[in-house]
Amino acid sequence: MVSNRINASSAVCIVIGCLVAGAAAAEASYTYVEAEYVNIDTDISARIEDANTDASFNTDNDGGFRVAGAWELYRNWHVFGDYSRGKNDADFSGTVLGAPVRASGDFDVVRWRLGAGYAYSVNEVFDVYGRLSYDYIEFDSFSLSGISQSFDTDDNGLGAEAGVRFNPFEPVELFAYGRYTAVGDVDLDSDNQFDDDTLFGFGARYSITDRIGVQAGYEIGKIDTWAVGARYSF
Repeated sequence: MVSNRINASSAVCIVIGCLVAGAAAAEASYTYVEAEYVNIDTDISARIEDANTDASFNTDNDGGFRVAGAWELYRNWHVFGDYSRGKNDADFSGTVLGAPVRASGDFDVVRWRLGAGYAYSVNEVFDVYGRLSYDYIEFDSFSLSGISQSFDTDDNGLGAEAGVRFNPFEPVELFAYGRYTAVGDVDLDSDNQFDDDTLFGFGARYSITDRIGVQAGYEIGKIDTWAVGARYSF
């Protein structure tokens, strides 16, 4: 029984070693442009209770777009930018000054990041990287039917990201990362209405040609995002 376990473990190690050492993957590029369809879910569910109001406020996700790019500079350093805009539906219902009120509408979630990063190739198929960024978020064009008050708000702060890129075999690339942002959580009790958050993302890319690929990813945090699109590498 012990011998069988050893043989099985050895076989698994040999297979993994062959995949990593023998994969003919192209060097990961950090000069690229991306365009994606995104779905951004703010997932706000709040209860508003005071002397004049007893109501609930909820949001639901909708579609949008994302564009991003990076440019490799010198000795594994690169700069990057990331912009996304997605719509969310909003619903307000309850009583205000004793009168029933119900209003619905929508708003745009605008996010962008600008920063710089450093990538290190562990071997031909595995990269690790780190990034620092300036992050911005805005709830834009916020409107509720029958309510004339503007609810637009925005904030900004610093961000950091650490991730990995892995080419188990051509033409597939897998990626995963964790990132911190000072403006990733909705906080209705604060003056600027945003707080920090730690997010985790993962996904895959498939290269159609040496330069063109399709990709899909999911980011988990206080604001969840999933995306599908294409990348062009230089």
